[in-house]
Amino acid sequence: MMMQAQYRNISGVESVWVNHSTGTASTSTPVSIQWAQINVTGGTVVTTPVQQQIFNNGADGVNRFMGSLAVDRLGNMAIGYTAASLTLAPDIRYAGRLASDTPGTLPQSEVTLLPSVARSVQTTYTRWGDYSSMSVDPVDDCTFWYTNQYYAAVGTDWNTRVGKFVFPGCSSPTAGNVIVSGRVLRASGIGVSGASVTIASPDGSTRSVLSSPLGYYSFTGIESGQSYIVQVSSKRFSFTSRVLTVDNTIENLDFVAQ
Repeated sequence: MMMQAQYRNISGVESVWVNHSTGTASTSTPVSIQWAQINVTGGTVVTTPVQQQIFNNGADGVNRFMGSLAVDRLGNMAIGYTAASLTLAPDIRYAGRLASDTPGTLPQSEVTLLPSVARSVQTTYTRWGDYSSMSVDPVDDCTFWYTNQYYAAVGTDWNTRVGKFVFPGCSSPTAGNVIVSGRVLRASGIGVSGASVTIASPDGSTRSVLSSPLGYYSFTGIESGQSYIVQVSSKRFSFTSRVLTVDNTIENLDFVAQ
């Protein structure tokens, strides 16, 4: 598994989304992308995936590898990857699904972000795109950003392409709803990765997210004019809970380890 797992909590259902390349030793069987959604609600890992798929776009003979995926606030998922074959120089492509689509499918059409331009000439290098990433913009929790590598000309000098897109139906929070975001930090100012940030509403309902590798977190669709309790839990650090009244978007609600 080349890319990190993605955690999402949507309406109280906690999931970890994963993907990896899969194939056989046979040169006649192209490499495919296998992805899955695993239910981890309440810390209990359900070993049978909620959904999964080995995606080869109809067995078209093209290798798909170095995948990375992300999920927006509605549960829509997008996965990006490199596509190549003996006759196809590496493409940058992505595919996706809406939360309402049939489980275990990517029916929202495969899209080519950048068509094949050239091949590399690599005799001593064996890496390809291990820094590529699909992520969701924390500002609106709807916009997908994807980056991957390509070659503009035959050789060993590679380039980076960045693209963005939004699934239909996902939009920024309405005027009555705002965003609460910030960072989880060590006392030294370094971001804490993987901390659980929970926001509790007046009615007792809660939402949780995990801080990013740099410590960032974000909640969208927070109803303004209400008071909330925000807590952070981490295996390595302790944090003080915060009580706040949300009238407008809050962008710097940072938590520093005690």
